[in-house]
Amino acid sequence: MKPLLRSLLLSLFFLPAALHASTTEPMFAGSPGMTLTIHGETYTWTSATEDAIWHVDTYTNTTTLTVTVTGKLNSPNLATVSGSSSTGTVAGYLSGGVYGDNHQTSSSNGSWQFDGVTYTHRNLQQDYSVDWNLDGLNSSGSDDYTGPDGHLHNTWNSPAAGNGFTQSTFSDGKTPFSGRPEFTVFGKRYTFSKSSSYSNHYHDGDDAGWTDKYESTTDEGILEVKASNSSSYWLQIWDPDLGGTISNILTDVPNSSLTGITWPARTAPTFAKPQLWLDGKLLNWQLGTITTEGLVTDSYNGAGVTLTISAMAHDFFGSLSNAQVAITSAGGGTGNLGRTGPFTLSGHVLQNASINQSAPLFTGSKTILRRAGANYAFTGGFQDSLGNRIDIYTNPSYGKIVLNGSASIETCIIG
Repeated sequence: MKPLLRSLLLSLFFLPAALHASTTEPMFAGSPGMTLTIHGETYTWTSATEDAIWHVDTYTNTTTLTVTVTGKLNSPNLATVSGSSSTGTVAGYLSGGVYGDNHQTSSSNGSWQFDGVTYTHRNLQQDYSVDWNLDGLNSSGSDDYTGPDGHLHNTWNSPAAGNGFTQSTFSDGKTPFSGRPEFTVFGKRYTFSKSSSYSNHYHDGDDAGWTDKYESTTDEGILEVKASNSSSYWLQIWDPDLGGTISNILTDVPNSSLTGITWPARTAPTFAKPQLWLDGKLLNWQLGTITTEGLVTDSYNGAGVTLTISAMAHDFFGSLSNAQVAITSAGGGTGNLGRTGPFTLSGHVLQNASINQSAPLFTGSKTILRRAGANYAFTGGFQDSLGNRIDIYTNPSYGKIVLNGSASIETCIIG
């Protein structure tokens, strides 16, 4: 016999055994071999069919309800299951001969403890599906624990292809991770309200962090102490009078005196408008700063003058009386600004500037400026007797473009 013909005959002889299983018995049976137990009911194998790739077993229970078990010939430990039971639709899988629903839920009461927190109720949800491209089982789900001291929510996604993730979030904790029951910031006292945390594990790394929330004892202010991967710590605050801001990053949990905490420059003046008139000369706001103790300072300059306005924020905004702002000027003079009253500055007249130009000063008749695809419309301008000029263009969504200069020189400042 020629070698080529002999090879072809041998391959044909062994091919059926490699690609086909018996149709006289189940391929994916549980234990005992001819029956399956699904939803507490026993199904007995009745028949099987197959082709070159798939094998299908049919099972019937005592009330003639049937399920079909479908799988690949080369993957005998995994199959999908569909059909009916006395309780409704059957939709699941067989893994190693054991049946499981594609969607599984359970709820129970008891006592569980994680990271020192005790939980009294659990809700579990799991979802499974067969990935025939990889001949594997995908799984995902969530596991929730609740109790008087918090709520723990775990989720996961474990695909047959790998590269899954797990996530854990904790909320409504009754103990601060920072260990601090209160902080004083900007002259206000904040007391602990609740804590939360998160932990993410991906196939290529981990991420974790926590947040302690504190509430102001005097108004609706919120302070949060935040941590990331137990190596970076910072404060985030929202104050009804001062707005929101975030501190610098620390490498240790903030102590009760907030040593090392600093705050970024202010983005707008705190006590007055961005432009002031000093003896009829135009002053522009340049910079604002704030300390942890709450000392806010606004700096203005123009017409050869540098002027600062500063006050303790809590005194200015929180006092029932007409708290004062100290005003100092490099051009001479000190004064004050009442919370509801006018400026006073010895030897000078200081006022909030009002727009006195209804047409652009730098762009002629051009009342629209375009930046990054957005239109900014001219909303007014200022000019003093020395020729100092400002044109303001505004977009409701993106802020302002301020053209600031003199009759012959201009600069563009975006704010």
